[in-house]
Amino acid sequence: MHRIIPCALVALFLVFATDLRAQEKVKDYVCGMEVAVADTTLRAETKGVTFFFCSAEHQAEFKKSPNRVFDAASKDYPTWVDPLFGHYFAIRAELAGDRKEGVAVHAAALAAGAGQAGRLMPPMDAARRQRFQVALAALKKAAAGFPAPDQADIKAYRASFKPLSDALIQYMRQVELQEKSPRTAFLFHCGMANASWIQETDQAGNPYFGEAMLKCGDPVAWDKDGTKTDPKKGKGGHGGHEGHGGG
Repeated sequence: MHRIIPCALVALFLVFATDLRAQEKVKDYVCGMEVAVADTTLRAETKGVTFFFCSAEHQAEFKKSPNRVFDAASKDYPTWVDPLFGHYFAIRAELAGDRKEGVAVHAAALAAGAGQAGRLMPPMDAARRQRFQVALAALKKAAAGFPAPDQADIKAYRASFKPLSDALIQYMRQVELQEKSPRTAFLFHCGMANASWIQETDQAGNPYFGEAMLKCGDPVAWDKDGTKTDPKKGKGGHGGHEGHGGG
């Protein structure tokens, strides 16, 4: 059975996706300069990873020795992971503000980014690589599970946000905390929604209930299981926090 997508909805989604893509910047790994994705058609792929270039000369240089450029990008691994958190935080902000227009675009970008990050692993031992790959695969699967814009209301997006949050929390615990990442992220849990989420700030902004219960969320220590508050950091979801910042 085929669904008919309203033309206005498709147009709105495409305009938002185009605007988001136009703002995206990536590194040309031949010269190290940033390239606006919207400003270049110069790109090439190797090992499932797409690279962008600021000049035809750099694209040609890449084609001569793609492995050298791939290795340079692999050493710059955090650059590929940071945008995943950016897309996640954007989805949370949309849902906390009772908005849904940008959710599908950010979810699709997160899924694609997690896939590329999984293929662009820097050299490491087998056990460590396994931790990275399992966590990134779960993140990609959760992000890819968001419904299409024509099939979703904000309730459906909020339901999809829960497994995405669970996957990112697991990534934080299995990768970022283990690697002593300097990333700062605050973990919250909402008992009424029976769901957790991560924020870049220490003031709760509940994505599961939005404006109706925006400040409803208990801060959770990263060594907890996501269902218990840290009594030393405040109760009730209206104060206190537990952040992560490695050293």
